[in-house]
Amino acid sequence: MHKQRRSSAKHHVLYYEAILQLRNLTDPVTGFVMAFLAGRKDCEVTKVVEFKNGVDLYMTSQRVALALGKRLRERFPEGEKVISRMLHHRDHFTSKEVFRVTVLFKMPDPEEVDRIHEV
Repeated sequence: MHKQRRSSAKHHVLYYEAILQLRNLTDPVTGFVMAFLAGRKDCEVTKVVEFKNGVDLYMTSQRVALALGKRLRERFPEGEKVISRMLHHRDHFTSKEVFRVTVLFKMPDPEEVDRIHEV
């Protein structure tokens, strides 16, 4: 599945500032993320990469990705959130460093939860 947005004057079609990695997805988590992103005009998902145990959403806003990671952790406290930043480039005009952010939100593996409850 590959969703593309219209290119703007500032960025190309597959531009992204953040990756939201969702692992061991459940229906409530998926619904929460889709509802959070549905009404947002300040962020678009430019690319979706599906994996066996989750999905990566490439997003145009770091702030929205970080806020969503925080909200996911508050709503689903059993999940694990990890944030990492990687230097992407240095802006030519301002000489500021530009980073890309990765937010990983991982729910516990259902098999591990079952093993813990059996003991």
